Amino acid sequence: MRLVLLALLCLLPLAPARAAETKHFDSASLETIRSARPGRPFALVLWSLDCSHCREEMKLLARAKRRHPRLDLVFVSTDGPDAAAEVARTLATAGLGSAESWVFGAEAPEKLRWSIDRKWRGELPRTYLYDAAHQATGISGRLPRERLSAWLEEAKRFRR
Repeated sequence: MRLVLLALLCLLPLAPARAAETKHFDSASLETIRSARPGRPFALVLWSLDCSHCREEMKLLARAKRRHPRLDLVFVSTDGPDAAAEVARTLATAGLGSAESWVFGAEAPEKLRWSIDRKWRGELPRTYLYDAAHQATGISGRLPRERLSAWLEEAKRFRR
């Protein structure tokens, strides 16, 4: 029995990292996300499975995450709740499987968009770069590498 246990413990590091659970995003979820990060910057990334520009942005964010392991990324897919498994697979394939992941829940998409930003009309990708005081800068379209780099430099001061 000890030998079996020892063998399993030796194989544990070879197991793939477990993907984060994909939760259902409702109109109160943004406050949940923010309150879990008091005084800490993070990026809220809105995307969809059928958005090709979103996947390009994921590549940029995956590279940034490899260079800055403490980078706090929260992905919210605007696909419906039935897409949760595919959303998790897509993030894992992109190297972002350990990131916090949400998928739009059962509420009307307009209500969910409004709960994030009253001025956002649904264009994707849409990224919000939150500073330590949780003031957000929204960026529609692919996130420029230079803008991400500048935000990362500013955010470094507040990461614990």
